[in-house]
Amino acid sequence: MIFTTPPSSFVSSVDVVIGFCEYNGTFLLIKYHPSKRHGDKWCIPGGKREEGETLEEAAVREVQEETGLTFAVADAKKQLTLAVRHDYADFYIHAFPFVLTALPSSIILEEDGHTDYCYMTPEQAIADLDLVQDNDQFIAHFYGLTI
Repeated sequence: MIFTTPPSSFVSSVDVVIGFCEYNGTFLLIKYHPSKRHGDKWCIPGGKREEGETLEEAAVREVQEETGLTFAVADAKKQLTLAVRHDYADFYIHAFPFVLTALPSSIILEEDGHTDYCYMTPEQAIADLDLVQDNDQFIAHFYGLTI
């Protein structure tokens, strides 16, 4: 479950960052390796902020680790923060847009982390992909859609 305002009982255990790598009305999604917790589901590149990192540094690092795409920390401008409650934890997720001026010739996926990638419009991703829990809502909030 996601919240724009966290409930009073909310206790965040971690900060998660995601990077919307956008090109011409589409954005990049990656597919989890079958052996991972969210195996065979699609997600927005991202991960946990490490100790000592700013949210911006974490967003740039996570996008690079998961896709091979490199952005400057100065390019990381947080657009949205949501509170997330899953059965295993409460956490904040911070979303950053990264604009691609051209489609990269390739995406370099983490060998044992992800198996595929695609670019879709927000509407297509929500309608057509088997997304990780709550990613449909992250996408909708980020792009101002109603689902």
